[in-house]
Amino acid sequence: MVKLIVHLVHGTQFYAWRKPRIPWVEDEGDGEDGSVGAFRHGLRRRLAERGFADVDFDVVPWSGRNRHGARLEAAQELRRHVLDLTLANNGSRHVVVAHSHGGNACLLALKDAGELPQRLSGIVCFSTPFLVVREAKWALAATFAWMFLALIGVSQLVSARFERAIVAIPLDTLALALVIYLLRVVLWRYYDVTRWTQAPEQTAVPVLIVRCPGDEASSGLGFVAILARVLYTLEHLAAWPLRALQRHPLQLWLSVSLASIALAVAAGVLAPFGRWLAANARWIVALLLAPWLLGLPARVLVYGLAYGVDLLGLPLMHSISAETTPLGRWESHLVATSDSDEWRAAHSEPYRLRVVQNLAADWIADQLAEEPHPQPTFALD
Repeated sequence: MVKLIVHLVHGTQFYAWRKPRIPWVEDEGDGEDGSVGAFRHGLRRRLAERGFADVDFDVVPWSGRNRHGARLEAAQELRRHVLDLTLANNGSRHVVVAHSHGGNACLLALKDAGELPQRLSGIVCFSTPFLVVREAKWALAATFAWMFLALIGVSQLVSARFERAIVAIPLDTLALALVIYLLRVVLWRYYDVTRWTQAPEQTAVPVLIVRCPGDEASSGLGFVAILARVLYTLEHLAAWPLRALQRHPLQLWLSVSLASIALAVAAGVLAPFGRWLAANARWIVALLLAPWLLGLPARVLVYGLAYGVDLLGLPLMHSISAETTPLGRWESHLVATSDSDEWRAAHSEPYRLRVVQNLAADWIADQLAEEPHPQPTFALD
């Protein structure tokens, strides 16, 4: 009888100091009442029915922090566990069952993973929001323009405190150098961001995706994507003069000149309008620039909170979203549940459902049946 090792990878855990218990990956109880060990008990029972009685479970430990760096550490830990247990159990078969962001960690483990894909028979992902990174065409130009406008504002505030230009100019120059340096550092870090954030588009390892209706994480991340898109659109619209200057510089300067002349004539002819314009000029400028000035910081904050604080600089050049499936072609199931199971069918606990346990076990058994029997592997001295 071939030995099957199921590696369990939990998802994101929100905590301040001490990591909470994660019942679904813990040791088995009887599991029949939905208590600790329910998933392991149900998966073992169904696999035994399909002819796989020798099943061991291996918990892959990781911090569970909502940071991309933590997910990369989980990917490295998964590689180590699979390869170590392969050497310790000659001829064993290995599958991974992951929940939430644990699924992203599993796919990241398959990037430049060497022999790992040959050691795995399959990966099962429960309620995973698969992260997809794309290059944003306007993001870099908008970032430079935003930094330029912010620098102008800071320079004006600094200069206003000094009467002599000989003091203000060096301070403005220093502020400019600092901003350029910080921008260069951030852009250099995220220049090739897809290389370390994007999971492979297709792998040699079969992947089963299981989701349930009412997934609150998908709804929340979908709202984040919509909010980021709205902020990006406002920023994009507010920056139309810069785009026009890049495409049609002569027409833009001509239009701005004519508009300025018309505005000046209107302000001169209509005294009340001129007085109102002079009194509210700063508010008009603030209203025009607010979508742009607020767009980038808001997007940075939204992205960082949703996908990890170490991705705060990602919106400077790219956009990121959470999808129901990763890039490529995969087998995906949306599991319907009865009303009595509705509370279990959200993002947090799909593994408690008997239908999910049976679906995962049957899929694993089918993958193992289709694979040729592995040859024994031996560690080299």
